[in-house]
Amino acid sequence: MEKLLKKDRKIAPEVGALIQKAYQFMTSDPAECIRLGQEALELSKKHKFDFGMGHAYIHIGLGHYHRGELAPAMENNKLAEATFREIGNIHGLRSVYNNIGTIYDDWDDRDKALQYYKMNLDLQQEGDDPKLKCNILLNIGIIHYRSLDYQAARQCYQASLDLSRSIGFAYGESNALHVLGKIRQSENDLEGALVLFRQALLIAEQENLTTRVISILDNIAKGYLKCQDYQRAIDYFSRAREKALNINDKQTLSWIALQFATIYQATGDRENQKANLELCLSLALPGQYRLFAVNALRELAQVYENEGDYKKALETYWQYQEMNNYLTDQSRVNHIEQLRVQMQVDEKEREMELSRKTNLALEKKNKLINRQKNKLEKAEKALKEWNHTLETRVQDEIKKRQQQEQIVIQKSKLESLGSLAAGIAHEINQPLGMINIGLQNLFNKLRSGGVTQEYTAEKAAYFTENIDRISKIIDHIRIFSRDQQSETPEKTDARTVISNALSMMQTQCKEHNIKIDLDLPELPMPVFGNKYRLEQVILNLLSNAKAAVEEKYDSYDDTKRITIRNYLCEQQICIEVEDNGSGIRSEHLDRIFEPFFTTKSESMGTGLGLSICYGIIRDMNGTIDCRSEKGQGTVMTIELPVCT
Repeated sequence: MEKLLKKDRKIAPEVGALIQKAYQFMTSDPAECIRLGQEALELSKKHKFDFGMGHAYIHIGLGHYHRGELAPAMENNKLAEATFREIGNIHGLRSVYNNIGTIYDDWDDRDKALQYYKMNLDLQQEGDDPKLKCNILLNIGIIHYRSLDYQAARQCYQASLDLSRSIGFAYGESNALHVLGKIRQSENDLEGALVLFRQALLIAEQENLTTRVISILDNIAKGYLKCQDYQRAIDYFSRAREKALNINDKQTLSWIALQFATIYQATGDRENQKANLELCLSLALPGQYRLFAVNALRELAQVYENEGDYKKALETYWQYQEMNNYLTDQSRVNHIEQLRVQMQVDEKEREMELSRKTNLALEKKNKLINRQKNKLEKAEKALKEWNHTLETRVQDEIKKRQQQEQIVIQKSKLESLGSLAAGIAHEINQPLGMINIGLQNLFNKLRSGGVTQEYTAEKAAYFTENIDRISKIIDHIRIFSRDQQSETPEKTDARTVISNALSMMQTQCKEHNIKIDLDLPELPMPVFGNKYRLEQVILNLLSNAKAAVEEKYDSYDDTKRITIRNYLCEQQICIEVEDNGSGIRSEHLDRIFEPFFTTKSESMGTGLGLSICYGIIRDMNGTIDCRSEKGQGTVMTIELPVCT
C-alpha cells in the first residue's frame, strides 16, 4: 500500500482499499473478489495508474483461481505480468510469476511451473525479498511432492523453514512445518506428522493466521479420518469449521461439510450424512465451488435412492450429470489450449523486445564494426575464392562419380550379355539352321531339275525372313551393349521393352524347363526414359528370377515359373517380375539395393545388379520394390509415371 501511495496520492488510497477488500474475499467469496478487482481495474485505467492495474489483474485472477477457473486466472496474471514488466516493477513480477507457476502446477504442467518459480528466484538479486523466496521454495517443493519425489520436496521445505526462522518469518515457518508434516503423513508416519502439524498450528494461532490454522486443522483431521479415528477427525474438522465461520470462508465450510458427510457415511449415521451433503450443496452452488458440488450431488443422489425417494434421486442425478459435464466441457479445454498459444505469442513478443534492445546496443558499437569492416571484406573475398575452388572440386568429383557410375552400368550390361551369350547364340543359330536346310533343299531341287519360279521366289522370301531375324538380333545386341550415356530419354512403350528383354532370355528359360507367363495389356504403356536402360533393368530382374527358380528346383522339374505383368495403377505404369523360386530372407530385404550386397558366392555375382537397377529407375522418377518370403518366391515391382 505504501508503494501505491507514492505512485499517485490522489487515486492510490481508493484503488488500494478496493484491492484490500478483494483480498479479504479471495477464498470466502471469490465472485466478490473478482467484482472488486474489476472495479479497481476500471478506476486504475481511467487514471492511467499502471501499478494499480497490475494488482487489480492479480486479484481478478485470484478470484477466478479460487473458483477453479484456471484459464481466466492465467489470462489475468499474464496481463498483470505485461503491466509490471512495462513499468519495471520487480516485486509485482515476482508475485505474478508465483501465481502463474501455481496455475501451471494445477494444470499438471510441472516443467512450466518450475520454470516460472525459477524465474522468480532469478529476480531476487534485482529486488531482494526473502519472504517471497520462502514461498517460492515451498511451491517448488509442492511440485516435487505431487511428483512423489519426497526427498526433493523435503529439501525445499527444509530450506524454506531454515530461511523463515533466520528472518523471523512466522507465516513461512508455519507453512514449512505444515508441508513437512504432509510428507510424513504421505509416508504413513501419522505420529511424526502430528508433531509437525501441532508445531505449525501453535505458530499459526499465535500469529492469528486464520486460513493457515484452518488448513492445518483440516490436515490433522484427514490424518485421523485415514486411520478411522472418527471422533478425533470430527473434533478437528469442527475446530476448522468454527474458524471458517468466523471469516465466512464458504469454500472451506463447503469442503468440511463434505468431509463430515464422509465420516457419517462410514459410521452409518445416514441423517447426519444427508444433512451435511445438503449443507455442502447450499454453500457450493452459490459460490460456484463446482468440484465440491459434483461430489455432494453424486453422494446425495445415492442417499435419496437408498431412502426410496426415487424422484429426488433422479433429479439429483440429473443435476450431478449436468454439473459434471460442465467441468469436462471440451470448450474449456479448447480455451486453455488457445490461452497456451497466446502465452507463446507473448513469449515471442518478449523475445522481439529483447531483440530490439540488442539492436540498439549494436548501433552504439557501430564504430567498432566499421573498423573491422575491411578485415571482414578481405575474409569474405578469401572465403568466396575458397568457395569457388570448392565448387570446382565438387563439380569435378560429381563428374568423376557419374563417369564411374556409367562404367559400372556398362560393365553390368556386358556381364548380363555374357551370361546370356549361349541363349543369344541359340537365337542366331536357329534361323541360320533354317537357312542351311532351305539351301540344301534348293540344291537338291536344282540337281533334279525340278525348280520352278514360284518355288525359287518362296525360298528367297524364306531366306530373307530368317536373315532379317538374325540382323534384328545382332542390331539389338549392338545397340543394347554400347554406352547409352549420350542417348536422349524419350517416350517409349513398356510392353516393347519387356518383349525385347524377353527375346534375349526366352530361349535359355525354355532350355532350362522354365515356363514364362506373360500378362501384357493390349493398350500402349507409355513411359519416359532411356529404353535400353529400362531393358537392362528388366533383363537383370529376369536373370535373378531364373537363378532363383534354378536354385530351388532341379533341372527336370517343370514347376519352375516366371510371370511378367504390365498394368496401369493410379497414373503409374507397373511392371512386375514374379518367380516361385527360393525367395529372400526377411533380414536381407532392406539391404538388397545396397551396392555390393549379395547372398551369392563371389563367382556368381558382384552385388551391383539391383543397386544399378535402383539408380536407373530413380533417374526415370520411378520406384522399385521387392516382396519376398524365403522358400516361397519373389515379386519385384517397378512403378513409373505415365508419359502423356
